[in-house]
Parts: sequence; C-alpha cells; structure tokens
Amino acid sequence: MSNQGWTVLIFILLVIVIAVAFVIYKLAAGRADRRREYQNQQKNILVQNGIDVKKQMLGSGKGEYFSGNLREYDTNYINGPRYSTWKISFQDMDTGRIFQYRFSRQMTIGRMLPTEKEEVCLVLEGDGKVSKRHCMIYEGEGTLCLADQNSKNHTYVNGKKADSPVFLHTGDVIKAGETRLKVEFGR
Repeated sequence: MSNQGWTVLIFILLVIVIAVAFVIYKLAAGRADRRREYQNQQKNILVQNGIDVKKQMLGSGKGEYFSGNLREYDTNYINGPRYSTWKISFQDMDTGRIFQYRFSRQMTIGRMLPTEKEEVCLVLEGDGKVSKRHCMIYEGEGTLCLADQNSKNHTYVNGKKADSPVFLHTGDVIKAGETRLKVEFGR
C-alpha cells in the first residue's frame, strides 16, 4: 500500500474515532441534562379521577385537585379520597320487608328513582307522605349520618325530629312519612 493509501486509511479511522467519541459525549451530556432536569423538578403526582389544575383537564370522575408534570421519574400516586363501602339494611317495621344496599358516599330515601348524582336510593312506594327526596344517609366521622332534605313531613330518628344531621346507630328507627324503618349497617 502506498503512502497516500495509508494516509486515507488513517484519515477514515480518525473520522470514525471522532464520530464515536462525539456520540459517546452526546449520550453522556443527555444523561446529565436529564439528571439536572430531574433534580430541578418537583415530584410528579398522578391522580386517579382528578383534575390537573395547570392543564385544566378533567379526569374520569370526581377527585382531588393536583398540579404536576407527568414525567417518568420520582412519581407519587394519589388515588384521591377513599370512601368505605357501607352495607346497610332497612326493615319495614309494619310489613317486615327488608331492603339491603351497598353504597360508598351517600344514599337517598324517597319516592323518586336515583338521579345520576345519587349512588343509591331506597324508593318508598305507596306512602304519600314521603317526599321525592325525603332524607339522605352519608358517611361522616367514620359512621353514618342522616340528614332531612327539607321534606314536607320531616324525618324522625327514634321518635325525635331530625332538624340537623343525626349520627345513626345500628338498631335506630327512621320514620319517613308513615314508613318506619329499622336500620342496621356495617362496612
């Protein structure tokens, strides 16, 4: 091989070495940039059923407000508020009929079928003194509470008018219209 051939070969090898060194440098610099970006960012938060306040985008349901970037590093998961599932049964004191339900946030007692907002509704047919949305039962302070929904004939718990929300206990008797219901519940 001539001198000129060796020079071309050395030049090609030098170009290859420089190209490989450049690629290695760029990869290392990219990692350093990502590491700096990671160190300078706030923790990521993924929320199930939430609203991203910065992007003003709704999740798939109700949830907590959050703000965050959606990168793959240092991610926290927030599932939003947790609600216990309650099992509740009502026994009609006059007919002996038993109504059993499961719900997590609230349920309504009345004459109307549940709306989209309402999870569960105990429909009391045949009692003209029961309002459309007579009263509501919901979780409060780790137990169930009952609140009258401005019903015309009021709601009573153990014979006392429920003017304000009342904590319920297993064995309490709820009177809605003329219907008396003995309540039992648990998780």
